[in-house]
Amino acid sequence: MRYIILVFVLVVLCSPVFAGDGVTTKNFSPPVSVEWEPAFCTYKPQMAIHPEMFYKSLRWELADSVSAHIVVPPGSTYSILADILDRSLAECSPEPYLTEPARNAIEHSPGWLRQDLTITFSRMNEIFQDMFAEVILEADSPYVDEIAFSVARMPAEILSCSYLSPGLLLENAEDIYYQASLLNYVELVEYEDYTTARYRIASDDDTSWVEIPRDIYYWYVVHPKITDETPMYLDRFVSLASDPFAGYNEPPFGAWWRSFLWSESDAGYSPLCEYLDTIDVLWAGLHNTIDGNGAVGAVTQFVQDVLEFDSGSERPHQPLRIYTLHMGRCGEHEDFTVAAARTALIPSRGAEAISTDHVWNEFYAGIGWHQWEPVNTYVDDYFVYEDGWGKVFASVYAPRSDGYTENVTYNYSHDTCDIKVYVLDGAGRRVDGADVILAAEYDDHLYFDTWGTTASSGVALFRLGAGVRMYGRVEHPIGSYPTSPSTVAPLLSGPGSDGRTYTR
Repeated sequence: MRYIILVFVLVVLCSPVFAGDGVTTKNFSPPVSVEWEPAFCTYKPQMAIHPEMFYKSLRWELADSVSAHIVVPPGSTYSILADILDRSLAECSPEPYLTEPARNAIEHSPGWLRQDLTITFSRMNEIFQDMFAEVILEADSPYVDEIAFSVARMPAEILSCSYLSPGLLLENAEDIYYQASLLNYVELVEYEDYTTARYRIASDDDTSWVEIPRDIYYWYVVHPKITDETPMYLDRFVSLASDPFAGYNEPPFGAWWRSFLWSESDAGYSPLCEYLDTIDVLWAGLHNTIDGNGAVGAVTQFVQDVLEFDSGSERPHQPLRIYTLHMGRCGEHEDFTVAAARTALIPSRGAEAISTDHVWNEFYAGIGWHQWEPVNTYVDDYFVYEDGWGKVFASVYAPRSDGYTENVTYNYSHDTCDIKVYVLDGAGRRVDGADVILAAEYDDHLYFDTWGTTASSGVALFRLGAGVRMYGRVEHPIGSYPTSPSTVAPLLSGPGSDGRTYTR
């Protein structure tokens, strides 16, 4: 029987109770107490035995080999049959069930997307497989890769929820090409099996065209999902206060945010296209400036014009509902800014420091990500929160549309430390797939901060801002640490020190 004896994996699904009034994240259960003993202790990893050391100790003769690049879904198996008599190996895992249209759609899509498409289709029933296969198969050639990517990298649960229409994915792709044809600072670049974009960027007194990486284009320009919302056609006049799907409606009563924000507007406001029609560069390299700062400055002005910094009882994630209310706090501003930026074909994502109740944005300008918060006219000002606001971040992360998060604490904290959490079972073996959730202490209160999962090595790595006292919890089917629900244990004896690496 396996049980956890040493852990630092937190699943303190803490809550946006911690998030106060600013961010709009999903509710989690906050940690209610601290178990001071036993705390997480320092762990010294044992030296691993390298395969070369083992091979040199014996005489080996190669009989057969199998090489595969696969994904094994949770609860599934991948098996290799060893036939001792024939001295051969063979894969014997079952093939995923796919309908004929789904198989055709996979074959019709770029090769680099086929594995992910296979996984996504196999997690849907026949009806939804055929629905989303059809939109890929019937799309004109310029749009196939954008639609296929959106299907491949969208959670199957969202594709199967009946709110995301396949036609929306086609409209999303068509909008991108249409808007690119009208903008002066961006051009789409078509390669044999993928598309990307290049942008005119100003530097000193000169301008140059810079092409962005393939994955930046697909994840942060093309992808129709932003954070917690489900991409769907929305009747923007229906309240989402009690039901996030209440406004779902197909056209003509429902609209898609990329289409609406570009050319439509409420009385007294201008559509986004009018802010961009004379813009010649993506970004002029200016800090905390609107005028003369390219498309970044224009979108900053657009966000300031259409949104007040305020909120009522309704805290929506849908960009069109946020636009219709014409107000929001930092959570709504984060979601809406991404929508406006992607409509303007500016690669954009959110940046989140949940334990300190603040979120903002980043944009990608050729080489690297840049801080961005339109409501405060912050452009490329990474340390404004630490130096200007006095915030001390435990962690800052940038969420991707599929739920993956990138730790970007080093961009926003002068001092950082690394913490490696080793999760072991009762026999001292490392445990993979353990949930790790961290809580930070501010003013004698605990707040949910970030999370991670141990890899096959049994390790979860965190980069955190130094100067914050951190607590942890581990959750896994074989056990939890601390054992009492909703409790955490001290991770460090005090705040972390700059440049240190801690092992627990």
